[in-house]
Amino acid sequence: KYCTDVDIYGANMYQSRGFSGLWNTAKRIDRPAYLTEFGCDALDSREKPRVVNEELQAEFVRKQWQNISANHNQRTGTSLGGIYFEWLDEWWKAPHDDTFTHTYEGGWDAPTFDSGTRESGNEEWWGICAQSEDGKDSPLYRHLRKLYYALKELWNE
Repeated sequence: KYCTDVDIYGANMYQSRGFSGLWNTAKRIDRPAYLTEFGCDALDSREKPRVVNEELQAEFVRKQWQNISANHNQRTGTSLGGIYFEWLDEWWKAPHDDTFTHTYEGGWDAPTFDSGTRESGNEEWWGICAQSEDGKDSPLYRHLRKLYYALKELWNE
């Protein structure tokens, strides 16, 4: 209504496995939509203490990408695609933390996540790649998570 010169509707969204709110808004304003950031961390917040669950991360993001792809239809869809956040874990994100400690605590409270699979997110664990946990090879070592291979498979279809 107030920004008639907008060509593309973009949004950072970290929520459940789908983005129906974005697609519906884009359709309502008659503009294509682009996810400027989307994703899921590799830390399973349902477990106490929290544990790394690469399968959960890969499956969650697989569903997100399938939703983006399904809404990429020139006749009826509004999706132009999306950018996964992010390539490498960010060890410095949690409060009172440093670049040499990969915390299992805190991070980011994401109540919009699908409560059946996610409780909250931890920004230090968002990467497609992980760093060496013992720190001896960091910051040069990169461990490709299962998410890397899931995205590779989806993007090669």
